[in-house]
Amino acid sequence: ENIKSRFINKELIGKGTYGKAIDVLIENYNKWLQLKKCFQMNNKKYTSTSLREIGILRNLNHPNIVKLLDIIMDHSNIVLIYEYMDTDLK
Repeated sequence: ENIKSRFINKELIGKGTYGKAIDVLIENYNKWLQLKKCFQMNNKKYTSTSLREIGILRNLNHPNIVKLLDIIMDHSNIVLIYEYMDTDLK
């Protein structure tokens, strides 16, 4: 199944060197979540650093840190699914 087929009401909220952030409504959850799609997963140095950071994020549980809910591998990309945050840090 294509990952994108599960998302409805997609809205790009930011884009950077290593990926982009998107607000989505996922039909199975019926709630808003935020995705971070990471690029360049075919780069070994970037991949090992990213996987180490993802491992740390998966184990963090603090009210002031957005919770990483799930991880999806999609070809050369990793999609990180976070709880929804209705504001940014600006």
